[in-house]
Amino acid sequence: MCVTTSAASVQVESVCQAFKQKGVTQLVSMAVMEQTAIRSVQTGIAKGDNSSCDRSTGECVGGCKAGWNGIDCTQKCVFTYGDNCARLCSARNCSGTSSSSCDHVTGKCDGGCKPGWKGNDCRTVCTQGLEYGADCVGNCCARMCEGGSGICPKDTGRCDSGCESGVAG
Repeated sequence: MCVTTSAASVQVESVCQAFKQKGVTQLVSMAVMEQTAIRSVQTGIAKGDNSSCDRSTGECVGGCKAGWNGIDCTQKCVFTYGDNCARLCSARNCSGTSSSSCDHVTGKCDGGCKPGWKGNDCRTVCTQGLEYGADCVGNCCARMCEGGSGICPKDTGRCDSGCESGVAG
């Protein structure tokens, strides 16, 4: 017998009807799938603002947001990050931190990038001949190299022929 006194009486009544029609095992399975679908939508991990989840499977229609995977988009990426968990944390060029784990959404390097690399996930190389150093903040054109700017290594920006007379560095 189903007795309800709350605002959720409609939902309880539908559960009671399903119980009568399908039996306990199927009902529990349906309830778990429905709760998974509700959790995926409530946590905002389904892709897109208007995403919905299949009520019978829990699958997020349209896929998962970056950093999440699984049929119901409730599992964080592990040792990977981004859309479809397709980028490897170990492929980043982070300074002073372990590269095997990372932020599951952005891949952000907490300690910044190794010299010669830039970007949130330190996967973008400095533009050869224009920039150098950690996060590519050095300007190759601003160097005072003997005989002109010469080669500008992306990691150090060091003048291969030394500095102009009167300049140290």
